[in-house]
Amino acid sequence: MPKLIVLLTFLFSLAVASQEGSIVGHVIGQDNIPLSFVSVLLFEEGISEPMQGAITEDNGYFRIEGVENKSYTITFNFLGYKTVTIEIKLNGDTNLGNIILE
Repeated sequence: MPKLIVLLTFLFSLAVASQEGSIVGHVIGQDNIPLSFVSVLLFEEGISEPMQGAITEDNGYFRIEGVENKSYTITFNFLGYKTVTIEIKLNGDTNLGNIILE
């Protein structure tokens, strides 16, 4: 019986873990120079408060982990640049590639 409980616990943890992913990307300016300290905010569909966020590193890269698989809006804000908004449907790990701020 204890082996069965351990097995069920393990299988449940795998099922829960497989329902989450991460979002990564690279924020650059129009001149292809990486932008550091850009605010990256993740919003659930239909909710006005951000559920998670990140700040880009010196090389312009960011990562948001532990995100459920569903639809989101992501905003990229940086002083002196126009805000960029992206709609995504997360299904596992997602790489947004280069996000260009103007």
